[in-house]
Amino acid sequence: MATCAVVIACVWSAQVAASPPSTYRDGLVFLWQDADADNEVYDLRAQTAIYCGGNLAGLAFYDRHVAVRRDEGAFVPRDPDGRILGALGASNAVSLEATVEPRETDESAAGSIVSLGSGATRLFAVGQRGATLVFRMRGHDPDIEVARVAADGATHVVVTYHPGALTAYANGRQTLAADVHVDVSAWPDGRLVFGDANGDGHGWRGVLEGVAIYDRVLSQEEVLSRAQNAAARRLAQSTAPRAIVHARVVEASIVPPVDRLREYPRALAVHAYEVVKRESGALSADDILVARWVYLDRKRVDSPYAMLPGATHRLVIESFEEHPELDGERQFISVEELDLPLYYDVSGPPWPDR
Repeated sequence: MATCAVVIACVWSAQVAASPPSTYRDGLVFLWQDADADNEVYDLRAQTAIYCGGNLAGLAFYDRHVAVRRDEGAFVPRDPDGRILGALGASNAVSLEATVEPRETDESAAGSIVSLGSGATRLFAVGQRGATLVFRMRGHDPDIEVARVAADGATHVVVTYHPGALTAYANGRQTLAADVHVDVSAWPDGRLVFGDANGDGHGWRGVLEGVAIYDRVLSQEEVLSRAQNAAARRLAQSTAPRAIVHARVVEASIVPPVDRLREYPRALAVHAYEVVKRESGALSADDILVARWVYLDRKRVDSPYAMLPGATHRLVIESFEEHPELDGERQFISVEELDLPLYYDVSGPPWPDR
């Protein structure tokens, strides 16, 4: 699998409803589908909708379907009142659902995907180890293998637990049933994290969407229904024509210091290239403009040395028009030829220094 960094905020909605909405899911305490979704859970006791939104941090950005793409970083929901852990502790049960798409599955692929904990202490966590998804719970050793995954392929995963039964599913099919006894109500304080929020080397590289946490066990029928919904959603997502080329830097845009970002946390720079070799895909011209990330989480992620005229880069590019998630992002453009076709480098940082 693979990674990136994000900060989420759960805030109380100002609207109070007398009854649950039609989209209400019993026991749902957290939901993050993607950046454009409603991402609301409903508190029955308070009769209040809670919106779970978020901000990217570290090496993280949205893909063209506004799912979170992580290249070593984190997605950290804000939960100042400990609402999520409080709900899990009260029920002594948990179900975690997510759709994950790793960027790699070789032996070096590893990292935490979704976890609840504090610092290096994880109360529960789903992570990747090679081509395997693993689950860890405080009070139970060792890690439990829950599913196999493929690089650049999406897997819908669900792990459910109540005392005496830990069950895992991949794409709606049960992959594990284990006798596990852990007292969730005894867990200390912790926060929900997607990825490596602590910078302790547990980063994961991949795309994450459809994260949901319940304070109860999902039935096998519910899991199958959720997997079918996730699969239908993925099938409905269009793909953009992609080209892989080797291109020479003709002119690089000037990248100003970080204070020029103003309120923006991220920025792209648009550079002029000449294509010298095509590996795959079609292009309308050999002279092109390419937008690449230069700041993520207000940190410089490219190397000025790599942008010297004449330097050659391997680029994985798609038409910039195919990426509406980039609307509103800060862009630096100082090249002279502005009428060339504009592409976006989807490979993402980190890139080689030269």
